Amino acid sequence: MSGVQSWAISVCFTVIAASILQYISPNGAMERVMKLVLGAFVLYGIMMPIISLVPQISNGFDAYIDVEQPNPSVDLTDTVNSQIHTAASSGIQNIVTVELAKKGVNCENVELIMDTNEDNSISISKVLVTVSRATMSQDVLEQQLNGVLGLQTEVTIHGG
Repeated sequence: MSGVQSWAISVCFTVIAASILQYISPNGAMERVMKLVLGAFVLYGIMMPIISLVPQISNGFDAYIDVEQPNPSVDLTDTVNSQIHTAASSGIQNIVTVELAKKGVNCENVELIMDTNEDNSISISKVLVTVSRATMSQDVLEQQLNGVLGLQTEVTIHGG
């Protein structure tokens, strides 16, 4: 109730001050400008106590609203990192598959061991390749893939 009382007192003093200023202001060319300024002054005097109450009202509702807001920046970063990992993995898998097909070797699986550094750059530490029945030795395949990829490659041969 004291809030309403202080608001009413504030409005009364604002209107009284505006009336006094309008009474002592000169008539003529400046009359319209003076009315505009005094009208803005009265509106400010009416709205200021209401505006000061709005944060108190919104703070009262904050206790009832306990929903954690998602952080879109983190979600976007995670999505972009995931897409980069997928693109890098897909590119390396395609290169390995094509190179092995040129040698007449059937590639069963390509797995990458990757890590994202603090500066969001991707580093590929190892490529694990599984092939089925190769006509070449494991060491020869590893050397050829190391040369093509420029990455440490480990080849596992199944079925022979």
